[in-house]
Amino acid sequence: TASRNKKNTRCKACRRIEKVAYYYENKDSIMEYNVEYVRSRRDSDPIFRFTANVRSRVGKAFNIAGYTKKSKTFDMIGIPHGEFIIHMTSQFKPWMTMENHGNPLFKEFEFDLTWDGDHIIPMKAARNEEDVIRLNHYTNFQPLCSRYNRTVKSDNLIMDMISEENMLR
Repeated sequence: TASRNKKNTRCKACRRIEKVAYYYENKDSIMEYNVEYVRSRRDSDPIFRFTANVRSRVGKAFNIAGYTKKSKTFDMIGIPHGEFIIHMTSQFKPWMTMENHGNPLFKEFEFDLTWDGDHIIPMKAARNEEDVIRLNHYTNFQPLCSRYNRTVKSDNLIMDMISEENMLR
């Protein structure tokens, strides 16, 4: 027996079949709409942008290391995204806000203009999948000035100064 109510005159299975058929018939326009929606939402909602960036960055960390991410990002990070935002904002310098996270408008990286979510122990230190998971725990994240993170920090020879054995302890 099909489950029906006053709103829906067709059974759940029939509605599902119609929904799948509609998707495949309109796949291009649906995907175009979704891309535009996400782009617009990222531009207008700093929390959405930050959360999407974290998900993307954690996924890329696994891909770069040659592994497949097998669980949800915020399960791996160790706290829900709302608590992760509180964790990050509690470490903000006075000039940092959710609105100035990420790339500056004109790609001019100046000190104390924009900030990035930074891994305290760099992802380059990961030697295996377990290390990738451990390095993506929320306790290894900090907000850091974009210019410092993308220029000064990457140019330093931090990895040479700290032995590999001490990095993941």
